[in-house]
Amino acid sequence: MTWIFLLINLEIDNAYQNHFLSRLLKPEKPATDHKPLQEISEGSGRGGLETPPSTFAKTTLEISEVDMIGSLKEKNFMQEVPGNLVKRLLVSSILLAMAGAFWVLPSGWKPDFHLGSTSQALPVREYTLVSREVDWEVAPGYTYKALTFNGSIPGPTIEATEGEIIRVKFKNELPEPHSIHAHGVQYEFQHDGTYPHTPSGAVPPGGEFVYEWKAVPGTWFYHDHSEKGIEATRKGMYGAIIVHPKNEQVKPDRDFILFYADLEPEITGFTDHPFSAFNGKAGMGNTPVLKSRVGDLVRFRLINLMDEPHTFHIHGHRWEYNGKLVDTVSVLPGETATFEFKEDAPGQWAYHCHFLTHMEEGMMGMYEVSPK
Repeated sequence: MTWIFLLINLEIDNAYQNHFLSRLLKPEKPATDHKPLQEISEGSGRGGLETPPSTFAKTTLEISEVDMIGSLKEKNFMQEVPGNLVKRLLVSSILLAMAGAFWVLPSGWKPDFHLGSTSQALPVREYTLVSREVDWEVAPGYTYKALTFNGSIPGPTIEATEGEIIRVKFKNELPEPHSIHAHGVQYEFQHDGTYPHTPSGAVPPGGEFVYEWKAVPGTWFYHDHSEKGIEATRKGMYGAIIVHPKNEQVKPDRDFILFYADLEPEITGFTDHPFSAFNGKAGMGNTPVLKSRVGDLVRFRLINLMDEPHTFHIHGHRWEYNGKLVDTVSVLPGETATFEFKEDAPGQWAYHCHFLTHMEEGMMGMYEVSPK
């Protein structure tokens, strides 16, 4: 921008000089009442000039030998010079300020968030997720070929703080294309992980892709969104994304994450038994045993990305949720529910979905609270 300023300033300078010379070199019509230059200069306060009578045009050809002020016939032109100079200085100052502003702003600056241009300046959390097929035991005697991230259901929990960049390197070790699609976080289109709209939605067998997301506070999740992403998600390709607020005032002593899973026979191959599971496990004693103690601040994060609606109930407890005191919450497909309470009830308490069929199919677990 500096060279533009200099070029414009030069044009103003040329225009100023042309204006001055045009006024100075302008021929004067012959006049019978022509007066010598010394008479013109008498009002200038510089008298005593000995310049012989001549036309104005001839005198200007020898301008280096003539007193400039005493040589000008049109005195009002001299009154214009200070005004023109002020205008020129004003325009120059404005252009200089504009050039300075463009100089200070970084190249490519835009007011909105653009991950590609800002991620280098933000803290980065890095994770590696690998798609794998494993033998997964839902309940004793029931094992199926599960599709997973890093060999577990759910996959690793991705944790970050608000405003950080989450960088996930995905390696596909399965024989078909797969991907990662994230909920809740912010990202550019090429990191959407959705088939067939982006290359990140179909990472080929043996291929890799690095996803970048900007952390937004909340309880979120990720899952496969490739061509066969629905089947892969039902079989276990999902995990949690937990983003803590930047200035979180109170942190829980216990932070539990539970995924609902509907395992139908067409997914598992168990023709005699459908299962409803927490974190890929079904039945009391197989589902996660959650532990806390009296006085703990306990937080529950419930995630449902399956086909059926679910609820969550804990025996002997109640908490505030959406402005109401409750002991059961509902979680629709694609939703999450987060709540917390101060633990004050020691004991071995059951937790479960309150759809009776889901309870029969194994969606029950144990919550153990020890005395303080």
